[in-house]
Amino acid sequence: MNPAYVPEGRRERPALRSYGFCNSGPLDLAASSAQTGFQDPLTRETHSRGLPNQQNQLEEPDPMYSIDRRTALLQMGAVAGAAFLAETVRAEVSENGQTLAAPAAAPPTGPFTLPPLPYAYDALEPYFDAETMHLHHDKHHQAYVNNLNVAMAAHPELAGKSVEDLLKSLGTVPPTAMNAVRNNGGGHFNHSFWWPTLGKGGAAPTGELAKAIDAKFGSLSGFQEKLTAASLSVFGSGWAWLVKLPDGAVAIQTTPNQDATISAGLNPVLGVDVWEHAYYLKYQNKRADYVKAFFQVLNWDYVSGQFAKKA
Repeated sequence: MNPAYVPEGRRERPALRSYGFCNSGPLDLAASSAQTGFQDPLTRETHSRGLPNQQNQLEEPDPMYSIDRRTALLQMGAVAGAAFLAETVRAEVSENGQTLAAPAAAPPTGPFTLPPLPYAYDALEPYFDAETMHLHHDKHHQAYVNNLNVAMAAHPELAGKSVEDLLKSLGTVPPTAMNAVRNNGGGHFNHSFWWPTLGKGGAAPTGELAKAIDAKFGSLSGFQEKLTAASLSVFGSGWAWLVKLPDGAVAIQTTPNQDATISAGLNPVLGVDVWEHAYYLKYQNKRADYVKAFFQVLNWDYVSGQFAKKA
């Protein structure tokens, strides 16, 4: 036999990684072809005809090849059957013959719930688009709520505490729950605070808030410039805030990720969410354009009223 020739059933086939997809998940076509031998037309031809040895005779196929192929076909049939069964269970057929997706799994139950958006998804158009508002509220905020409820279920000693209580006393939260409360509790609190501050109510602050802004920044435009600069200075994800100090004055603060200002003893007055999920669908990497649009949907009537109520 030619020493350079190794029977196909015994030699190592090149790893050709091409992935297909079936309902049960990715199907590794390279793995399947390595078992069946049907890697490409050349491989098929080699097995169907054999290769000559030194005496110009046909090499007998390796008997293990037939076994491997039979096993592979059985396994592939089993996978296909399982995928078909899973698809059948997952789908329901309506009376008109349309295939309906099975309902999504219910979110974890717990003490915290997603507050409804106080306006329609498209209410802030053209500045904030409806698709972003839908995803931001229904998906991202809901995820914070779900994760916070999971953490609460694992720590019954935290039962009965509001998200404000948790964030104001992070030092008392068990270490195993600290990150979940800080990140997901912060995300839940920040967004619950944020949604009502948006809308088309009023073009400028009024009352005590207007006085506090003028005293600190000189004018509304001076405040907008400072808040814009703070929003653009946040590296990665986070927030820029106007906060109320204990003496009634205001200041601008930034926080990373979903850290809440109340964890530092500062009450938020208004905020700019500079996580990319808040603006990327419409503004892509143009954060400055998004911040400019934010001032067009800031509900100054609501914000001014809340400022007057809080100590």
